[in-house]
Amino acid sequence: MSLLFADYDAISVKDSRFAAVGDGATDDTAALQAALDHCFGSAGAPHGTAGVYQNKALYVPPGHYKITAPLTVKYLHGGRIIGAGLRSRTKQRPVRRSPSIRSSSATPLYR
Repeated sequence: MSLLFADYDAISVKDSRFAAVGDGATDDTAALQAALDHCFGSAGAPHGTAGVYQNKALYVPPGHYKITAPLTVKYLHGGRIIGAGLRSRTKQRPVRRSPSIRSSSATPLYR
């Protein structure tokens, strides 16, 4: 029996390796990008289709994550990003356009 993913347990963005805070004041951009890179490969070495089995699920616990630059995921195939709760997709947007998660095609995955 082969595994479909590197591990079944989701990796939290608040893990000590990434240390996202989610308090709305701390800039979590670098922590979130590091977590994305860990789970799906960096832009320079993405897991892509050939490495889909290396992907790990990314868990984003409840919180307000301040992002000051676009987050990049390149060649995402079979990736799982899991939020917490029924309203986990709720996002407050400031008056000015806020950054988003972007794929390699520059198409926003989440705004």
